[in-house]
Amino acid sequence: MIMGIAPGLTNVGVAMVSNSGEFVGAVTVVLLGDSVAEQIEWLVSELDLMEQVWCRRDESLNLVACESAYVRGSFKNAIRLAKVVGAVVAMAAILMAEFVEITLVGAREVLTGNASAARRRVLQKAREISGRGDLNIHEAYALGAALVAWGVTQPVEGRIA
Repeated sequence: MIMGIAPGLTNVGVAMVSNSGEFVGAVTVVLLGDSVAEQIEWLVSELDLMEQVWCRRDESLNLVACESAYVRGSFKNAIRLAKVVGAVVAMAAILMAEFVEITLVGAREVLTGNASAARRRVLQKAREISGRGDLNIHEAYALGAALVAWGVTQPVEGRIA
């Protein structure tokens, strides 16, 4: 199973695809708590719960794909977002899953075929792929990250191992 993560300062998109590339589920984790430490603790507990709920007996979580962190503006927000990404890396290590970083451009391109697609188009295509009309933008980008990672894991004909 592959878990895609779209990190944010208050909302973290999470999506899961199976090893065959099928959509399994998606949620947005709202970071609760007054301090960054409380928010990180909440995020890790939620991600652990999702891994337990979504992973099937025959498929365990083997890859966590996190969208690259990007913050405009304050240094303080950049540090907070880095802590969120750090928590995702730590969770992947605890679950003995590989961790990869995926660019926003890659997520857009895998969903729409266009690396510079507008958010509206990203959301529309993610809803079509998932079959969920209520998917939000955080979940859409998390799905894009998971699908990019899934594509990288697939054998390419003619590739020399």
